[in-house]
Amino acid sequence: ITGGQGVILKTTDGGNTWVKQTSGVPVPLFSIDFISPTKGWISGGGGIILKTTDGGETWSKQPSGVNDWLYSIKFASEMVGYTVGTEGIILKTTDGGNNWYQEVTPTFGLAYNELHSLFLISETTGWVFGGNGTILKTIDGGRMVSDPFTSVENKPKNEISNDFLLFQNYPNPFNPSTIISYKLPACGHVTLTIYDVLGREITMLVNEEKTAGTYKIKFIGEGLASGVYFYRIQFNSTVQGSAFMQTKKFILMK
Repeated sequence: ITGGQGVILKTTDGGNTWVKQTSGVPVPLFSIDFISPTKGWISGGGGIILKTTDGGETWSKQPSGVNDWLYSIKFASEMVGYTVGTEGIILKTTDGGNNWYQEVTPTFGLAYNELHSLFLISETTGWVFGGNGTILKTIDGGRMVSDPFTSVENKPKNEISNDFLLFQNYPNPFNPSTIISYKLPACGHVTLTIYDVLGREITMLVNEEKTAGTYKIKFIGEGLASGVYFYRIQFNSTVQGSAFMQTKKFILMK
């Protein structure tokens, strides 16, 4: 299993005991997939992809080419695998993870649409699940990805006006301050956290109960280096019993 701050735990006795393994990275690790007892992959914050060929004794980084948070990774074979994450991104490899390239999908580049989970039944057929009811399917290895169910990107704006919304900050790029806005459809607990490109927490701007409505908060980047950062909001409704999480990217340019 994987967790925050690069944590990896392994069991060889059905879960009675767990041994910590060394990932070599300080970022949150979200997903792990093994296709054999010795060969597996991990995806995480800041575009991190790790691979092991010795059952997790050692892990090596693989170049994803992105800084997005990669929430799920799955391999259909030793060569063909996929990973998905923020802003609707889907990456595919056909050489065991040595090289990754982006798939063109209905969700690609949509900042409000995170993809959270993957399920594969072969190298060519699989499903992706994400925020706002998104379900994507491919039957040809990702060359054509369709949305067989109703998804937010196909709804007119007035049909999603009552949904949770996290807006792009303004201005962006910014120096030294910017405004982050979000809309809550109901009352609930909200956290709004800033991370660097490696997934390390910079600061928590919000951590409290909020009523339904639209909110704005200023983030000041003084003391931080120029570069790419992320802001993530998590919302748990105390009325509807629903939860929502979304991450956006912004740039500090001094």
